[in-house]
Amino acid sequence: MLIAKNNIHFDKISSTNDYALSIKNHFLFKEGLIISTNFQNNGKGQYSNNWHSEYAKNLLISIVIYPNLSIKKKFDLNKIASLAVCELLCCFGLNAYIKWPNDIIVNDKKICGILIENILSNKTIKKSVIGFGININQTKFKKYNIPATSLKMLNQKSYKVKKVKKELINYFFNNLYLYRKGNFDNNKYNDLIYSLNMKRDYLIGDKIVKGVIKEIDHTGNLIISVSGEKKTFKAKEISYIF
Repeated sequence: MLIAKNNIHFDKISSTNDYALSIKNHFLFKEGLIISTNFQNNGKGQYSNNWHSEYAKNLLISIVIYPNLSIKKKFDLNKIASLAVCELLCCFGLNAYIKWPNDIIVNDKKICGILIENILSNKTIKKSVIGFGININQTKFKKYNIPATSLKMLNQKSYKVKKVKKELINYFFNNLYLYRKGNFDNNKYNDLIYSLNMKRDYLIGDKIVKGVIKEIDHTGNLIISVSGEKKTFKAKEISYIF
């Protein structure tokens, strides 16, 4: 199994993903490189959404891997990362779910965001930076579209961020190993899809509609049944309403 080869930790940095990508041509940028920080000046989520974290309260980390994966399979990286976080949270006694496409939810609140940035060559993902922001000990959050929570809020105790970091790295590389061996548990991933087979409100354009998530297809599109008709949506074409 691949393990982390280098671990670079900062007190403060723009963002762990930004730093990792800034050294993509450096000899340190190898599979297994870990970048972490106590604070991000420019924390970000998917599609340039801002993400704010209090100093030294949460796990802010990026992991470098060399997938050598067809661009058509890029969503598999989301699956690997998302399942790793859910398994991590399970070991802390929490039932976590995957809110398509890149958030982890506990008790209808967001506890983790994932940002994956890829370096391509000839329609192949050669290198990837997998960024995680996991709420650990923070208890007050800005108002977001999705309410936030943390390990401390859920379990009424504080945690050592370094310990959570170590566990996440183990779960991530274990799932990556299983994927490369053809043994990744897709059924487990599918069972953890947030609001699967549940009717709820969604925002499509400027309209609120009731729909039921049926599945996430192999390319990462969301399949929802609206008025009995299955419809396919790409990220940003539809939003959950909380």
